[in-house]
Amino acid sequence: MRGIDLGGTKVAIEVPGHLDWRWPDTSYDAFAVAPHGAEVHVGVRVGAPPALPRGGFLYETDSHRFEVVECPGGWGVTVHGASGRERVAIFDEGFSNGEVTLTPSAAAAGIAPLAHPLDELVALHRVVRAGGIVVRGRVAERAGRAIVFLGAPASVPSGEPGWRSAGLQRLAGDRIVVRPIGGEVRAIAAPWNGDGLATGSRPVVEALHVVHPSHAVVAERPDRDAAITDLLAHAVAPIHDDRCADRLFDVAAELVERIPVLRVGLPEERRTLGLGWARGAFGERAPASVAR
Repeated sequence: MRGIDLGGTKVAIEVPGHLDWRWPDTSYDAFAVAPHGAEVHVGVRVGAPPALPRGGFLYETDSHRFEVVECPGGWGVTVHGASGRERVAIFDEGFSNGEVTLTPSAAAAGIAPLAHPLDELVALHRVVRAGGIVVRGRVAERAGRAIVFLGAPASVPSGEPGWRSAGLQRLAGDRIVVRPIGGEVRAIAAPWNGDGLATGSRPVVEALHVVHPSHAVVAERPDRDAAITDLLAHAVAPIHDDRCADRLFDVAAELVERIPVLRVGLPEERRTLGLGWARGAFGERAPASVAR
């Protein structure tokens, strides 16, 4: 039995003794945990994948194509790699129990059962059910407090000296887990966040900053409905699951009641935020307009 923490969701994986086990890559090693007390249990077998109903939702990433289809009592996922079908997973409705079938060729190639996209798919469903959300953006932290920046990756802090000298550390990029844990809303590290990730870091989210192109550096506080729309516009949505997608709207509404949302306009030539903004963003009075 193996255990992994996926964005605050503990997953236990029952691995057959004859399968040469490995995580998808070395970044997952830091997220390995003891499997006891897991909220998700996944069995693994090698053989001919089960047949699934047709007519599901087809997704594509840089490396994989996968289809998610509703089955009696749950969900089926077929994952295709460069050489064709490699895995079929069947989960219950809440993605709390499932089984992954590896084709013999995929097992021989050492493909991990929960490698992308299955790891993120499981985490997405569990995070939304727990009152959280997965968003596209960046996270910057100082002393256990964080700001989540939503918007184009090039437009948010990524190591400018001013941020470093302010004691801020880039935590993660792209798909960020934001969820309530222990009475606080936290940004949660996950294996797929890439370089600069502080493994195990769970800073409290102080604010959500929505970054967009502008003629000048400006900031404004949107009203509640606009803040919900901004948050959902940057969320990873499980469009194959109507119930989970509906829950996502409620989650966004709950989060904007707990976390301030700020719209930040940046000119195209200003691809990073300076030290003055960093200070204002973390509790000191943020001006309506900031000049470099």
